[in-house]
Amino acid sequence: MNVRRLSIGILLVLGCTASASAQTPADCDGNSPVDLFVPNVLTPNSDSKNDDFRVHSKHLLKLHVEIYNRWGAKVYSYDGVNGSWDGTLYGVVLGSGTYFYDIEFTSTCAPTQAVKSGGYLTLLRAD
Repeated sequence: MNVRRLSIGILLVLGCTASASAQTPADCDGNSPVDLFVPNVLTPNSDSKNDDFRVHSKHLLKLHVEIYNRWGAKVYSYDGVNGSWDGTLYGVVLGSGTYFYDIEFTSTCAPTQAVKSGGYLTLLRAD
């Protein structure tokens, strides 16, 4: 992995100096903590395309996801960058409709900054 080294020098009172440095991945753009892709459609029909809801980024360190139905009841949650949701609740297939998600994550681009976001996704099933 390519890294970019950031250095900061500080001139303190009485002529003393201090410095610090850190490494971040070279492809972090510095304008946002991470490039994140969150799909907005789930079609769990076993065609290997959008069969599960999964957050994508090469920079994720930690991830927590919660999924809610249109009435605000939590139907699923998971922790971990490799987690996903297949459109079921305790193994029972949920119907087509709009669902909402909340995510919280940290990334290699800003490892000390937890970011929260949310949105909606459409679950489509062939009836």
